[in-house]
Amino acid sequence: MDKHPAPYSLNKREARKLLDFLHLAENLKNELRHSETSKGRKESVAEHSWRTVLIAVLLKNHLNRNLDWERLLSMIVVHDLAEARTGDTPIFEIEAREQKKQKERVAMVELHRMLPKRTGTWIFELWQEFEANETSEAKIANALDKLEAQVQHNEADLKSWIDWEKQRVFGGLNPATRISKPIIRLRNMVVNEAVKKLIMGGEDIASIRDSAKKARRISHRP
Repeated sequence: MDKHPAPYSLNKREARKLLDFLHLAENLKNELRHSETSKGRKESVAEHSWRTVLIAVLLKNHLNRNLDWERLLSMIVVHDLAEARTGDTPIFEIEAREQKKQKERVAMVELHRMLPKRTGTWIFELWQEFEANETSEAKIANALDKLEAQVQHNEADLKSWIDWEKQRVFGGLNPATRISKPIIRLRNMVVNEAVKKLIMGGEDIASIRDSAKKARRISHRP
């Protein structure tokens, strides 16, 4: 697909498709994630996507100027669109997430067909690129997606954290975020903030760190 395709007229039928799609996308405002806000309520998928975009905007002057920023920001906006159909599945529910991948692909095919052809193709390509996580833009989008989730946990009451989330603080963000010095620096600050929260909450840091190491060894076994 062309990076900057020539604009084309929007007829009544296509406008109706866009409006129907927007009504469906509203589900992301109602679909709640596992994370809680600082006020103790569950955050929505839409709220998570919005702040992930904001992180990218704030980092724009610190990252590679050769990035396709239109594509990157668009990718972040649409990366969770399938959840308007499938709902959200927490990252720690490993088996459910494996099943969700197929459900999300089916959902995105349906969403693709809902839209005018050129727009549907653009949205579907962005989603595929995010999932493949191979381009520079996709790697950054995935990194910021993970970072935003941890920032939200840092803002939530520690009582809302499960053991998996406590262990994730110790090395869990590294693989996805080891892509540029600015993102690594921000990640380290986010992690340090999380560790401080655990300490202030009276958690046994040494025990959590050991459990995290054991979990990683198990996950890396063939």
